Amino acid sequence: MTTNNASDSQVLGDLLDQIPLDEWIDSVYTDGAYDTKYCRKVISDRQAYAVIPPRKNAKLWKDKK
Repeated sequence: MTTNNASDSQVLGDLLDQIPLDEWIDSVYTDGAYDTKYCRKVISDRQAYAVIPPRKNAKLWKDKK
């Protein structure tokens, strides 16, 4: 749960940081609010698989990062 000054996707890194680095994360399942490059990077940094449906207004990213 977040306040009005932070979106859900902005706090994903903080949530994952609560899990010790030596604890393996297989997959992170979220809703479309987390369909951001930041969230996908944070999940990837933990060597986990992101299961995130595209946002309702999703468009292809132009870069490959």
